[in-house]
Order: sequence, then structure tokens, then C-alpha cells
Amino acid sequence: IDVSGSNSVSWAEFTTFLMDQGMTDDVPREFNVISFCDSPVRDAMGHQSHCEKACYLRHYDKIAFIENDSKCLRICSPDLVPQEELLEFAQ
Repeated sequence: IDVSGSNSVSWAEFTTFLMDQGMTDDVPREFNVISFCDSPVRDAMGHQSHCEKACYLRHYDKIAFIENDSKCLRICSPDLVPQEELLEFAQ
């Protein structure tokens, strides 16, 4: 969501994200409490573009992600330490 890379999210960035995700006025009715807090984890990995898909692999305690227009599946630990890259990965 932090488009400007300022380590903070402006109201405009947040509402733009919600609109881009197709969220509307009825979203607060679906969730009772949504809380956000600062995380000490920072992504220091270099990226070619934005992450198109990411998922947490609970049984392996790893995060797998694919960057936009990439054929490489990257795997990292939950604290974003790189673990593996699978080149020429087809989605």
C-alpha cells in the first residue's frame, strides 16, 4: 500500500488501495475490528517490479511470491530472508 516508500501510508494511498481492491462502503460491516500496527519487518530484497501474487505456506513457514511479468517463484522466510528462487516457473 505504501506507494511512496515513506514507511507510512497516507489516507489517499489507503483509500486508493481499497478502491483498487473493489472494496466499498459495505466492507466495515463484514469485519468487526480491523487493527493495523507498525511491523519491525522490512523488505530489503530487490524487486524487478511489484509482487503480483504472494501466499504464506503454513506447513513450511515460508512465503512464496511472484513478481509482475516474472517467471521466477521466490521463497523467503516470514521475516523476509530470501530462501530459494525457482527459475522459469510457469504459473
